[in-house]
Amino acid sequence: MPARGDIATGLAAYDGGDYVQALAEWHPLAKAGDPDAQTALAGLYFQGLGVQRNPTAAADWYHKAACQGAAIAQLNLGDQYARGEGVRQNFTVALAWLNLAAQSGHTWAARRRDEIAQGLSNRRRNYGPSSIMTLCNEN
Repeated sequence: MPARGDIATGLAAYDGGDYVQALAEWHPLAKAGDPDAQTALAGLYFQGLGVQRNPTAAADWYHKAACQGAAIAQLNLGDQYARGEGVRQNFTVALAWLNLAAQSGHTWAARRRDEIAQGLSNRRRNYGPSSIMTLCNEN
């Protein structure tokens, strides 16, 4: 049975402040593997909009979307790793996710990546896409 829900309808609900409706639209799509819905749903969990705030659930949804190449999810997941919100703080993993997002043109991700890289050894800076794909394949 196909997933029910609609990204645009969820966005309209979100923009109107109806976060419960946005959740209802995006959740089935996210479960079906839609990276845009996964990213949007993660944002609801991270901010506690329409659901109890849950940074761990947010990280799980961001991870699913990030592994599919969703740059905003990569950026947000990298930031969660840098801050240790919902995940164990890991600057090396944060750097890798932020680097992927920066490669998609996100200037904030590039700035954040560069800040983190200054505090890491050269070995820890070389956590590239192949290492990220290993993380994606583990889950």
